[in-house]
Amino acid sequence: MIDILWAVGGLLFFIVGLAFSIGLHELGHMLPAKRFGVKVSQYMIGFGKTIWSRKVGDTEYGLKWIPLGGYIRMIGMLPPKNAGSKPATFMPAAVEAAREQSLSEIGEGEERRTFYSIKSWQKLIVMMGGPFMNLILGTVILVAVGSGIGQYQPNTTVAFVATCSPTARDVDCAKKLVPAPAELAGLMVGDRITAFDGKPVHWWSDVEPLLTNNATAPIELTVLRNGVSQQISLQPSMAYLPVLDANGNAVTGANGKAEYALRPFIGIGRGYAHQPISVSASLNVVGQEIVSTAKLVFTLPQQAISAVAQLNPNSKRDPNGAISIVGIGQIASQTASAQGASLEDKFASQLTMLGGLNLALFVFNMLPLLPLDGGHVAGVIYGYCKRGFYRLRGKRFEGQVDMARMIPIANLAAAMLVLVSIVFVLRDFINPIHF
Repeated sequence: MIDILWAVGGLLFFIVGLAFSIGLHELGHMLPAKRFGVKVSQYMIGFGKTIWSRKVGDTEYGLKWIPLGGYIRMIGMLPPKNAGSKPATFMPAAVEAAREQSLSEIGEGEERRTFYSIKSWQKLIVMMGGPFMNLILGTVILVAVGSGIGQYQPNTTVAFVATCSPTARDVDCAKKLVPAPAELAGLMVGDRITAFDGKPVHWWSDVEPLLTNNATAPIELTVLRNGVSQQISLQPSMAYLPVLDANGNAVTGANGKAEYALRPFIGIGRGYAHQPISVSASLNVVGQEIVSTAKLVFTLPQQAISAVAQLNPNSKRDPNGAISIVGIGQIASQTASAQGASLEDKFASQLTMLGGLNLALFVFNMLPLLPLDGGHVAGVIYGYCKRGFYRLRGKRFEGQVDMARMIPIANLAAAMLVLVSIVFVLRDFINPIHF
């Protein structure tokens, strides 16, 4: 029963965090729009039927049943047709229908309160304001987790004691030919190494350079056992240990098998705890998260094809692949109800997922594709470049860049995004990721 409550609590935390992230995103659009004089008729969190709404000034604020997105409605998103311009060559009826719908929202005397009437740099601020809010929120959360709670790092607590030292003839310790130094010295599970040859140590990163420099010379460990400090003498051995890359992953050879090398060995399994890192290191984590998310987004078509194949519940899921909002909610429930995890662990995991989600919202919304924010940004930049090109030719570009012509492509892109989202959601229901 307790596990169920934790799972429900984790899911509710995620839903509230998602709604807050969406609300902040739309606020990032609305505040500069109002500051530049644009009329914002609606500010909504969610889709579907309205649960609650209230009109304050020109704007109706409300909540809807499906908390998977949100929007603000600015009048005059599409400009009037430029004088003398030719009809759209692709789906002209859809283009003109969208234009008429947009212009119908403009009341008498509100022409100067339209989105299309503000300056290019103001449009950029309005359209980038939403993703920028997600970037700021995601960065603040991940820096707070990294520098406040910390990252999981190996510490000096003994999690287990090895029964042997790996050798060239017994690399997997199947025959237990050579006893492990820690076992010979009498180290026990739960011991915490506090000093290495008189030098205080707190994390395994403090021990590694001392052990490497020491090689196989005898060492004196200060160990805290059941609250009592004691000295233990230990002599490391040289053992065949897996070769690891910079990320801590095992390196494999041409034959596909793990590579081994001789290294100093004492024979203990390390415990783990949260270790706060510097703000600069946390910002580096944010940068890495943005890069990895961007790589994932650019492989979205391939991810969607893989998702179709993984609709079979017996197929293997890539834990680092694309995932839907439903899947993230499932993981939030799993981590919140994980047995053996401390409250600090659960809280850090939930915040880390929320921070990563906001960075993903930033990256995804900045794609130069309508109806995403990045598509509008690309349109503004195109208009600015077009005016500059006209100036270089000694001419002046009159009118607006006709974004209405992109409506058919925007509708097609929206339909594709909905289809891909449905596939990802179905996969997360049928073949969820388990942690």
